[in-house]
Amino acid sequence: MSNDIKISIIIPVYNVEKYLKQCLDSIINQTFTNFECICVNDGSTDNSLSILQKYENKEKRIKIISQKNTGVAMARNTGLSVATGEYILFVDSDDFIDNNFCEVLYNDAKKYNCDISFAERFDFDNNIKKKASVSKFLNTITKLEINNSSRFFYFYKFLIICSSVGKLIRRELIKTNNILFYNTRRAEDKPFSSLLALYVNSIYANNTVYYHYRLNNNRSLSKSMELTVKSDLENLKILKKDIINRRKDDYSIIKIIDLAVCDILFGYFDIWNAGNLSRCSIKATKEIFQLTKNDYFTFFNLKDILNDCDNKIIKTKYNLFCFALKYNIYLLPKIVRVLRNIPRNIFRIFGYNKYILNHYMIDENTKL
Repeated sequence: MSNDIKISIIIPVYNVEKYLKQCLDSIINQTFTNFECICVNDGSTDNSLSILQKYENKEKRIKIISQKNTGVAMARNTGLSVATGEYILFVDSDDFIDNNFCEVLYNDAKKYNCDISFAERFDFDNNIKKKASVSKFLNTITKLEINNSSRFFYFYKFLIICSSVGKLIRRELIKTNNILFYNTRRAEDKPFSSLLALYVNSIYANNTVYYHYRLNNNRSLSKSMELTVKSDLENLKILKKDIINRRKDDYSIIKIIDLAVCDILFGYFDIWNAGNLSRCSIKATKEIFQLTKNDYFTFFNLKDILNDCDNKIIKTKYNLFCFALKYNIYLLPKIVRVLRNIPRNIFRIFGYNKYILNHYMIDENTKL
C-alpha cells in the first residue's frame, strides 16, 4: 500500500456489534481505494472488537486502536493523532456511506481546491422508514469562497450544520490550527465544526451522494435529549472562551458566537415549533430553564447582541423567550408539543397514520 494516503477514515467504535459489519462493508467496498480506515475501539464490551479483528485480517487498509472507554470525542482525537491522509473523513460505526462516497467527495475537493467537501445526509431507522435530510446549506450554495466580509454568515451556518460526519476535511487545516474535539461525551460536533469555520477558506457541497445516518437508539429519548441540551450549552461556553483565546482582537467573531448561541438557545424554548425542551422531562425542563435565566443569558450577552440584531425571526424568538422567562412558563414548549400532536393522534386512531408515513415521511421507493 502506498504511503501517500489520500483519505483517513476515522471510526469510533463502542458496542455496535449489530451495525458494525454494515458500516465496514460500506468502507471496504468504496470505489475510491487509496484510504486508510482507523477504527478506534473505545472499550467495547460486546463483540465489536472481534468483528474489527476479522475485518483487519482480511483488509490491510483497516487499522485498529484499542483504548479505555472515553467517549466518541476522545476516540476521534485518537484517530486524528495517527491519521496520515491528505483528508479526514469521520464515520460513526452505526452508519454507512454510499459506495462512491469517497470518490465523489475527493474529486470535488481536488477539482475546486476546497478545504472541506461534504455530502447530503439520509436519515433512517430500524423499520426502514427513510426521509431525506436536505440541508438548507445545500439549497443555497455549490462552492463557497470564504473571506472576511462573509465569514459571519458561514461561521453561523457551521454552527447549524454541526455534524462532523460526512465531511471530507483537509487534514492540514486541522493540524495547523490545532483543532480537536473537546473532552465531552455528548454534543461534541458544534464546537469542532465551529472552530473549523474560523480557518476554512472554501467549501463544496454535493447532493448526489449520501451519508446514511441511523436515527434509532435504545436510550430514553427524554433522558438523551435533556443530557444533550445541557452538554450543548456547556460546550458552547467552552467554545466561546476558546474563540476569545484564538481571536482576542476580533470582536466580530466573538459576537457571532453570541448570536449563534442566541438562536440555538431560543430554539430550545421555541414556543410555536415545540423546541427540544418539549422532549425533556418536567424536572429537566425547569432546571435548564432556570440555568439559562440565571447564567447563559448573561454569559452570551444575549441582551446586547439582540440590540444590534436586525433578524426579525431571531427577535421574535427573543420576545417569546422573554415572555416565558418573565412569567416562568417553563412548561410552555411541552404544552405546545401536546397540542401539535393532537391531529397526528387523531389520524392514528382512525388508521391513517400508515398512509401519512408512506406518503410524507419516507422515500417514495421505500414501503412500510
